[in-house]
Amino acid sequence: MPDILAGVLLSFFAIVGVAETVRWIKKFMLAPCAKSPAFVVTCAGHDEQIEYCVRSLADQANELCPCGRRLIVVVDDGMDEETRSICERLEHDIDGVTVCTRPELPLIFGGELQS
Repeated sequence: MPDILAGVLLSFFAIVGVAETVRWIKKFMLAPCAKSPAFVVTCAGHDEQIEYCVRSLADQANELCPCGRRLIVVVDDGMDEETRSICERLEHDIDGVTVCTRPELPLIFGGELQS
Protein backbone atom coordinates (compact mmCIF):
# COMPACT_ATOMS: atom_id res chain seq x y z
CA MET A 1 0.00 0.00 0.00
CA PRO A 2 2.73 2.56 0.81
CA ASP A 3 4.42 1.70 -2.52
CA ILE A 4 1.22 2.48 -4.46
CA LEU A 5 0.70 5.74 -2.56
CA ALA A 6 4.30 6.79 -3.15
CA GLY A 7 3.98 5.97 -6.85
CA VAL A 8 0.78 8.01 -7.20
CA LEU A 9 2.34 10.99 -5.41
CA LEU A 10 5.52 10.77 -7.48
CA SER A 11 3.49 10.62 -10.70
CA PHE A 12 1.37 13.59 -9.62
CA PHE A 13 4.41 15.73 -8.80
CA ALA A 14 6.09 14.70 -12.07
CA ILE A 15 3.07 15.86 -14.10
CA VAL A 16 2.73 19.10 -12.15
CA GLY A 17 6.47 19.73 -12.47
CA VAL A 18 6.38 19.27 -16.24
CA ALA A 19 3.37 21.58 -16.54
CA GLU A 20 5.05 24.28 -14.46
CA THR A 21 8.28 23.96 -16.45
CA VAL A 22 6.40 24.37 -19.74
CA ARG A 23 4.55 27.39 -18.35
CA TRP A 24 7.83 28.93 -17.18
CA ILE A 25 9.48 28.40 -20.59
CA LYS A 26 6.47 29.89 -22.35
CA LYS A 27 6.35 32.89 -20.05
CA PHE A 28 10.02 33.79 -19.86
CA MET A 29 11.66 32.42 -22.97
CA LEU A 30 9.12 32.45 -25.77
CA ALA A 31 7.40 35.77 -25.05
CA PRO A 32 10.02 38.36 -24.17
CA CYS A 33 8.70 41.89 -24.13
CA ALA A 34 9.95 44.20 -26.87
CA LYS A 35 9.43 47.37 -24.87
CA SER A 36 9.18 47.92 -21.18
CA PRO A 37 5.73 49.02 -20.04
CA ALA A 38 5.39 52.44 -18.42
CA PHE A 39 2.63 53.45 -16.02
CA VAL A 40 1.97 56.97 -14.78
CA VAL A 41 -0.06 57.54 -11.61
CA THR A 42 -0.92 60.99 -10.31
CA CYS A 43 -1.48 61.53 -6.64
CA ALA A 44 -2.83 64.61 -4.86
CA GLY A 45 -3.59 65.34 -1.23
CA HIS A 46 -3.72 62.42 1.20
CA ASP A 47 -4.11 59.13 -0.65
CA GLU A 48 -4.48 56.13 1.63
CA GLN A 49 -4.50 53.66 -1.27
CA ILE A 50 -1.31 54.77 -3.06
CA GLU A 51 0.82 51.92 -1.71
CA TYR A 52 -1.75 49.33 -2.79
CA CYS A 53 -2.07 51.00 -6.20
CA VAL A 54 1.69 51.05 -6.88
CA ARG A 55 2.24 47.49 -5.67
CA SER A 56 -0.68 46.31 -7.80
CA LEU A 57 0.74 48.08 -10.85
CA ALA A 58 4.12 46.45 -10.21
CA ASP A 59 2.50 43.01 -10.11
CA GLN A 60 0.55 43.70 -13.30
CA ALA A 61 3.68 44.98 -15.02
CA ASN A 62 5.47 41.75 -14.06
CA GLU A 63 2.72 39.79 -15.78
CA LEU A 64 2.97 41.95 -18.91
CA CYS A 65 6.73 41.89 -19.03
CA PRO A 66 8.30 39.03 -17.06
CA CYS A 67 11.81 40.23 -17.90
CA GLY A 68 11.42 42.78 -15.10
CA ARG A 69 11.92 45.95 -17.13
CA ARG A 70 9.16 48.35 -16.21
CA LEU A 71 8.63 51.95 -15.23
CA ILE A 72 6.04 53.16 -12.74
CA VAL A 73 6.02 56.92 -12.29
CA VAL A 74 4.15 58.42 -9.35
CA VAL A 75 3.51 62.09 -10.06
CA ASP A 76 3.35 64.36 -7.02
CA ASP A 77 0.41 66.57 -7.87
CA GLY A 78 0.25 68.18 -4.43
CA MET A 79 0.38 65.15 -2.13
CA ASP A 80 0.91 65.62 1.60
CA GLU A 81 4.09 64.68 3.49
CA GLU A 82 2.83 61.29 4.70
CA THR A 83 1.83 60.20 1.19
CA ARG A 84 5.11 61.52 -0.22
CA SER A 85 7.11 59.49 2.34
CA ILE A 86 5.14 56.33 1.44
CA CYS A 87 5.88 56.90 -2.25
CA GLU A 88 9.58 57.50 -1.58
CA ARG A 89 9.72 54.28 0.44
CA LEU A 90 8.10 52.42 -2.47
CA GLU A 91 10.67 54.00 -4.79
CA HIS A 92 13.42 52.31 -2.75
CA ASP A 93 11.53 49.02 -2.20
CA ILE A 94 10.33 48.29 -5.76
CA ASP A 95 12.58 48.40 -8.80
CA GLY A 96 11.30 50.66 -11.54
CA VAL A 97 9.25 53.02 -9.35
CA THR A 98 10.04 56.72 -9.63
CA VAL A 99 8.48 59.64 -7.77
CA CYS A 100 8.53 63.05 -9.44
CA THR A 101 6.66 66.31 -9.76
CA ARG A 102 4.70 67.31 -12.86
CA PRO A 103 7.50 69.56 -14.28
CA GLU A 104 10.02 66.69 -13.92
CA LEU A 105 7.84 64.25 -15.88
CA PRO A 106 9.24 65.02 -19.37
CA LEU A 107 12.78 64.52 -18.05
CA ILE A 108 11.97 60.94 -17.03
CA PHE A 109 10.73 60.01 -20.48
CA GLY A 110 13.58 61.81 -22.24
CA GLY A 111 11.36 64.41 -23.89
CA GLU A 112 9.19 61.75 -25.56
CA LEU A 113 6.11 62.61 -23.52
CA GLN A 114 3.13 63.94 -25.43
CA SER A 115 0.03 65.47 -23.86
